[in-house]
Amino acid sequence: MAFSCHIPYQKHPAIKHPVFIESFEQGWGIISTLSATQSVFTLFTNKENPGWQEFRKHENWPKILANTTLLKDFSLPHESINVKGGLANSSKAIAIAGQNWMAIGDAALAFDPLSSHGITNSLYTIQNAASAIENYINNSATALNEYAQNLNEIFDQYLKTKNQLYTNERRWPHSPFWQAATT
Repeated sequence: MAFSCHIPYQKHPAIKHPVFIESFEQGWGIISTLSATQSVFTLFTNKENPGWQEFRKHENWPKILANTTLLKDFSLPHESINVKGGLANSSKAIAIAGQNWMAIGDAALAFDPLSSHGITNSLYTIQNAASAIENYINNSATALNEYAQNLNEIFDQYLKTKNQLYTNERRWPHSPFWQAATT
């Protein structure tokens, strides 16, 4: 799940780039500069984290982020911070293609935001869907099934890689978030 809000931009002496990511016991967070006056601050966790509902209110973020290295510096109390929440998990459609249809982009495959595969996935699936449609029109009865099989293989490989990367985070071996992130 992702919990996101806009906060006033603040320059941090230890951050040189407009995007900063840090993991912590209950998940991970990202600060992204939007403009000279505003940043977006997003925290990611899952329902296996017993405190996940605390993420819904910005007033709880200083406590949640107290043990982080830099994210805590951005969780200072601000007036009227509205947090929006939603799903941000990896997922795959039950069926990627069928008779005369196919799913593309996030409708086919959705990747963990940390992977940064969202835009490239959309472009890749559009390109491959166009080729599959062309092949289908030119009498390749298996073109749509081949497209679906290719995306299923990509997603399976992605999950293996994602799980291995999350497994590499060993600072919090008993954290429900990090345990569940690899399943």
